[in-house]
Amino acid sequence: MSGESYTKFMSDLNGHICELVNSGVQEKIGGILAIDELIDVDYDENATKITRLANYIRLGLTTSDPTVMLLASKALGKLARSSGTLTAECVEFEVKRALEWLQEKDRVEPRRHAAVLVLKELAINAPTLFYVHVASFVDLVWVALRDQKQAIREGAVEALKACLGKKQKKHSPKKKKKKKKKKYSALIPLL
Repeated sequence: MSGESYTKFMSDLNGHICELVNSGVQEKIGGILAIDELIDVDYDENATKITRLANYIRLGLTTSDPTVMLLASKALGKLARSSGTLTAECVEFEVKRALEWLQEKDRVEPRRHAAVLVLKELAINAPTLFYVHVASFVDLVWVALRDQKQAIREGAVEALKACLGKKQKKHSPKKKKKKKKKKYSALIPLL
């Protein structure tokens, strides 16, 4: 395929993906799965590609369907693993937005659920970029751990586990055990 044909093909493909992520649940799932595959494909300028894919993923994160949110958060995690300044900006934006969603006074279940899914994936896939937000995350994750909805509580536990798993590596084994015991003992009264 010539360069011009390939560019046209990718442009058409992006148009179809845009239609999918702006449609019903099943189409959104198909669009997010396509995005997940395109993350590793070299086409367009990297900045254009990352911006476009991040915007499509955001559409999946703002839905109320848990499957779409889960797939979108995993795709976001995969996108976060790719390198570059724009990727760092995307991660920064998504972490801040997820933290904002956790601290909203109005209880919006889909946002809380998406927030814990995103925070988990970014803690796993972009630990260096996530680490600067650990203090805010630890302060705000309690809101989700106390949520009425089980899926949100479970997502919060997974996000906390991902965060603690990354943070523990910075400590010696003795300190790690002591800090882990302290953090888990703080969780026991909530159970």
